Amino acid sequence: MEDAERLLWRRNGDNREAVSSLLNIADGLMGRMLRLHVICSINARMEDLDPAILRPGRLMNHRRFSALSREAAERVAAARDLEFRPNEPAEAYTLAEALNPGAYEPPRAKPCIGFKTVTDR
Repeated sequence: MEDAERLLWRRNGDNREAVSSLLNIADGLMGRMLRLHVICSINARMEDLDPAILRPGRLMNHRRFSALSREAAERVAAARDLEFRPNEPAEAYTLAEALNPGAYEPPRAKPCIGFKTVTDR
């Protein structure tokens, strides 16, 4: 499941049933019979997850993907036979920037059409 924060955050009024259902499917009788493993991607801190998710035997493994140094981004791109071409120099790069050379373009200013009020003098 991609972007599964809502299913894994601490239970409250709007997600109580979703968290309980996921736990019942993954850890309940059905999950054991089917040998079901649930893989989720999240953009949240471990402290924000429901404590039931973090109990021993439930969360089998987790991976944290941090920003890459320039050298690491170049190695990732080279492993896929890509040229690492960042749009702007930075201290750290995302995996998307390393694997999609030149794909990101910063937003451009839209040209003014019609009347324009001048406020800077």
